[in-house]
Order: sequence, then structure tokens, then C-alpha cells
Amino acid sequence: MSRRIRDTLTVQGQPCIAVDAAGFGPIGKSVRSQITGVSIKSTPNCDAALFAALRMEGARRLLEVIESTPEIVIILERWALGILAYGSADGASDRLIRELARSLQSSLPVTTTCLFDVPGPVAYDRIGSEASGNRFEGRGSEYLEQVGQWYRHFAAVEQGIVTVDASGDLGTTYKRTVETLRRQCPEVSKYL
Repeated sequence: MSRRIRDTLTVQGQPCIAVDAAGFGPIGKSVRSQITGVSIKSTPNCDAALFAALRMEGARRLLEVIESTPEIVIILERWALGILAYGSADGASDRLIRELARSLQSSLPVTTTCLFDVPGPVAYDRIGSEASGNRFEGRGSEYLEQVGQWYRHFAAVEQGIVTVDASGDLGTTYKRTVETLRRQCPEVSKYL
């Protein structure tokens, strides 16, 4: 969805990029797939810290992009909310993941966070064969539902998060996302 919104904004003349900050920096590009690999043995706290570190590296690179192109819109995938949801589902220390999320939030200004709410079985079906090579998504639809429950929990208690029902087809989800962004982000609404 983020790439489709990016393409819409770009075609309309608004500079925009869509990135997963955990894989945006040079370290993240080379290490992210290794961290998610099925053969890696780790702990929930270590996973949360590693993903936060990769996102922080990505944030540093994104700040460079903002400095060179101040008018750019950046669509982040799985930012601080992802640390909270996956960390909670995995059993990481609540204190640790909250501190990691705060560090991420303070490192890069975010105007609006959209949670694309998808039931676990739907998410797992959409991921398809990619799940088998990922030790997180490969845990199955029940795990993804648990992650989704944590996403919904944190969306309800954190500030600045809007939820978009993404359980339907991509066309419907796109329309819902555009409607949400028009309400939440007036600075880009003229491009949508």
C-alpha cells in the first residue's frame, strides 16, 4: 500500500519515497535478511534491539534525505509501532521495547501513523511463500494475529495513530487509505 500511495504522490508532483527503515541504511540492507533468517537463534530482547538499531540507522539516512529535499514525503513501513507490536508478541521486555520505541520516535519526526489492520490469516495468505524464509512471519497466521492484536492495542493507547481496515481487496484499502490521509495530512491531500 505504501508504494501505491508513493506512486500516486509522485505522479502528482509531490516528491515521495516509501521505505522500511530497518533496511534503508547500508547495514540494514546487508543484515536485515540475516536477522529474519530461520536459522538464526536469538532472544526477543535481542531481536527488538537489533531491529530498533537498524531502524535508527535508517532514520539517520532519512534525515539526510530530508536535509537535501525538505519537501519530500517519507512513508515509513513498520516504524516504532512495529517494535512495540512484534516485541510484545515475542515476549520482549515491556520496558525495553517502550524505550526503544521512544528513541525511534524522538529520532525522526512522524506526522501520522497509519495502522493497516489485517487479521492474521489474511496477512499470512498475503505473505504467501515469503513466510517460509522468515522466522517471524513463518510462525503462521496465529502468530500474525497475535502481532495484529498488539498493533491494535498500541494504536488505541498511543497518540497520533489512525487505523485503516485493510482486510479487503487492495482497491478498497487504497480508497480507505486516501480518505484517511486526506483527513490526517492536509499538506498532502491536494496530491491525493
